Amino acid sequence: MYSIQKASLICGFIFLGFLGNLQAQTYFSTVEIRYNLPKQWQIRLRPTVFTFPNEGFRTELMVGKILSPNWRIFSYSQFDFYRNKHQTGLRLDYSKTYLNKKLLVQGQIRAFVGMSKDTDFEGIFLGDINYRVVPKVALGVRNFTLESPEGEQFFKVRRSFLGPAAWYYPNPKNTFLTYYGPNVMKKDSFLFMFVWFVTI
Repeated sequence: MYSIQKASLICGFIFLGFLGNLQAQTYFSTVEIRYNLPKQWQIRLRPTVFTFPNEGFRTELMVGKILSPNWRIFSYSQFDFYRNKHQTGLRLDYSKTYLNKKLLVQGQIRAFVGMSKDTDFEGIFLGDINYRVVPKVALGVRNFTLESPEGEQFFKVRRSFLGPAAWYYPNPKNTFLTYYGPNVMKKDSFLFMFVWFVTI
């Protein structure tokens, strides 16, 4: 497991080198291990989620069901050992392909409640549009929006990143995603994501 995580970090920073003078303030890297259970149930584990320049890491666990080819639902828990911020909630995924399965549109909604002191409700939306330019590579855009309450205002958008994304499919069981984009709420804030998905 350590070697897989190390490889993902190295590949992520190599990709950063190709971005030239683009700079990110936050770097996000993890391996997500997926295990399929009978009757369309699935477990997804991110044992070590690193966010730089923060120290420490968090662990994420998802247990859910594939409802149809387009819909999935998960129980989603996060355990942040850096900020002592633990939360749990639900995640709902939708995806659909077009143009002979070359164009993929997907959305993901997460809703968390706190399990630790001073951890407020958080809502997260992720949206993707990508086009498979060759069999193993897809290019597109990704949005990541985080909202949480502020005072009497229940819906307060804290961060909303939007930028280019690339997906690489080395074989049917392993995929990883790279993402880099600006925070549209604060123009000088950037985020880089590197996620490696492994199905066992």
